[in-house]
Amino acid sequence: LMACFIILFPVSESSLAQSPGTSIVPANGQVAVVSPNDWQTTGHLHLDSSLACATDFNSKEAIAASAAYQEAKRAGTLPHLSKNSTPHNIGDERIFNVNENGWEEMTFRLIDKTSAYYLWIDVNVANVITQNNTDAIRSAMMETTPVGSINSNAGIIVNNNSIFGHPPDYDGDGLTDILLYDIGDPGVGGFFQPTDQNPNAEPGIGNQADVLYVDVFQGESGIAAITAHEYTHLVNFSYGRDLTFLTEGYAEYGLVLNGYSYIRPIFYLNQLFDQPSGEGTIQIREYELPLFTWRGIPAVGNLGYQRTNHFFTYISEQASPETIGQMLQLPLDKKGVTGLQEVMQSVGLDFYDTVLNFHVANYLNDTSFGEQYGHLEPLRGNLHAVLTRGPIDGEK
Repeated sequence: LMACFIILFPVSESSLAQSPGTSIVPANGQVAVVSPNDWQTTGHLHLDSSLACATDFNSKEAIAASAAYQEAKRAGTLPHLSKNSTPHNIGDERIFNVNENGWEEMTFRLIDKTSAYYLWIDVNVANVITQNNTDAIRSAMMETTPVGSINSNAGIIVNNNSIFGHPPDYDGDGLTDILLYDIGDPGVGGFFQPTDQNPNAEPGIGNQADVLYVDVFQGESGIAAITAHEYTHLVNFSYGRDLTFLTEGYAEYGLVLNGYSYIRPIFYLNQLFDQPSGEGTIQIREYELPLFTWRGIPAVGNLGYQRTNHFFTYISEQASPETIGQMLQLPLDKKGVTGLQEVMQSVGLDFYDTVLNFHVANYLNDTSFGEQYGHLEPLRGNLHAVLTRGPIDGEK
């Protein structure tokens, strides 16, 4: 008998403003994902840390950006391309505003363009990437993804769009600007900046365009995986903010649906940590936390990201990948567990029962008892949670 303590909270867009916390997501939990041979400059690869995505939906700046964007979207006042605008060409240089320790101008050079994105590189590190590297990134984004993706004959953009929907297209050019540069924090792999979508931003603050920021020193596969995660955040912003556990879960599933499950080793089930209590400090396991609890990297490393990755992968196996997309696209007044329950009921499942089955699957992980009692993704086949409570009344 396994004791499960699950606390779920309905949430609205207005209540999210009271929810503090920075959304920091490990985009690469496995150091061996990227080989130094991927890159020309082997001495500067950021492969020695658990990479994070510094996307933050909960700062005052992000909350203001989300509110302003949604209002402009409802009012039909989002900007459109000027008739005098001309497409960029390979080799063009332009200035973007980048927020490291405050907003600053940086010059980027265009190294690739497709029907879905522009790929820019900071002119100060332009010699890091070769044409072969650029071609490999294009292949992952537009043409093919690893075995295990929902469609290995399609790239990240097509796969993500088919499940989650489309990005905001704030400036109306139909393209996402991907900026490659040496992110100041070597533990950060990339991020999406909500302020880029704020129509009320002051000059020099944000870019008023669909922009992703990716650390250039990740190698081809690292950049592809990080972009799969960050692109999901960009799409998510178009539909409105949500609880951090959910937004990060959708972005984590962006890795899984594109065949990058190997990036996120799942070991949180048996990780102990100290928890303050009325009797001092006790040790509990990560899975004993209320399901939607969110703690950032400074506190627990990437355990929270493993947990939300594992949960949404299980949901996709019990329902479908499209079910995860329907959850992300919930309207603002349905954010949180109320909307999740409606989505699950639409496919003949109950959200609360599925959560309980998820915990049982983490313990048994054996589909011979029923498909709901195991994990189907191959890399999760041997996962088992250790019970935190002893037998009850002599039960075995």
